[in-house]
Amino acid sequence: MGTAFLEQPGDRALASGDASGQADQQRRHDNRTRLWHPRSMRRLVKWIVFLALLVGLCTMVPEVPSVRARLMAPLRLHVEDAQGDAAYVLAGGLPVMFERLMAAADLYHMKRVPRIVLGHNRSRSSHNFVAGEPWMVEQWMVGYLEWLGVPKDKIELIDVASDGLLSTLAEARAVKNSGGDGVKTWVVVSSPAQMCRVVLAFERTLPDRTIVPYAATELEYSSEFHHPMFWEYFKLLVYWTMA
Repeated sequence: MGTAFLEQPGDRALASGDASGQADQQRRHDNRTRLWHPRSMRRLVKWIVFLALLVGLCTMVPEVPSVRARLMAPLRLHVEDAQGDAAYVLAGGLPVMFERLMAAADLYHMKRVPRIVLGHNRSRSSHNFVAGEPWMVEQWMVGYLEWLGVPKDKIELIDVASDGLLSTLAEARAVKNSGGDGVKTWVVVSSPAQMCRVVLAFERTLPDRTIVPYAATELEYSSEFHHPMFWEYFKLLVYWTMA
């Protein structure tokens, strides 16, 4: 008498699991096949080319001077006939510092401001062969203003706390802490792309004073014209939040 084979529940589950595993493997194989299909590859290449062109366009178009000037225009705040009780010149590296000092000297000679205020910068700079020693940055700044015809007694230096990230805000606080005897209206002088941030920092730090912006140059003639403009917009956002 033959014995009938009895299928156990575990055998059915095992068979079902094997079938499911084979189906998953087949789906993965089909997906890989579709991914590397010539039509899929052409579509992928088109997207890569499109994204590359888009990135290139976004990078190159702002470098066109006329386009760049339009994008940076909102950053430049400037009062052509600015006048006040004193001019404060924002610190900066070379050559932008000379642009700012020249603009401040112009204000003095046009009798728009009676004196010019600078922040102390005692770091050593290049060697002065006439003096026979290295000069500090502030000595070069004062010397340049004197060379431009500004009397030394019309130049004032104030202490400024070092703050690399929020240096403009640190300068505004230094102006506030200096007292500014008799100064009700400050003319702030800086590079054109920084003026919006400068005015924001000074107006929030000295709410009881009138702040008048004076850009050192036109945007196109600034030494900072080709600096990353979006970085300046980012810093403006930081100042808007923290100032």
